[in-house]
Amino acid sequence: MELNNKAILEKANAAITEGDNEGFFSFCTDDIEWTFVCDQILCGKEQSGSIWP
Repeated sequence: MELNNKAILEKANAAITEGDNEGFFSFCTDDIEWTFVCDQILCGKEQSGSIWP
């Protein structure tokens, strides 16, 4: 069964809410990039994983 965009976001958000970082990152591509306004840029899953304990 293929998930639609809304279902994918709901599952990813549920994972992060439950503290399941690995589950959340399973929805991310390896080249994910987070830009924090006036702060920093994190590139890739390895750097992104550093913001959550």
